[in-house]
Parts: sequence; structure tokens; C-alpha cells
Amino acid sequence: MISNELQTSLSTTASIGVIHTITEADHYVPFVVMANSKVWAKKKSIVTLMSGLGMFLTLF
Repeated sequence: MISNELQTSLSTTASIGVIHTITEADHYVPFVVMANSKVWAKKKSIVTLMSGLGMFLTLF
């Protein structure tokens, strides 16, 4: 069983990570701009999106 202190620490760390990722536009705006500028092929945009989602899901 996880101790109360460890559970609090893990949930606080995960919460800060999620809030930081969502609120910091420099994490995702460059990729959105490049994908919408037609410089990137649709395949590259999809791969980038899937990579970002994979990184986000590793928080949980």
C-alpha cells in the first residue's frame, strides 16, 4: 500500500505537470502553427500529434 505522503506527492506532481503542459503555450503552439502552415505533410502532423498525446499519457 502506498503511504499517504507518497500518494500526496505523486498526485501533486502529476497535477503540476498537467497544468504546466496545458497552460504553457510554448509546448504546443509551434506544432499547431507548423501543421496549419501547409509546410508539413498531413502524415507528419498526425505523427506529431500522436507523439504529443503519447507524452501526455505517460503522466498517468
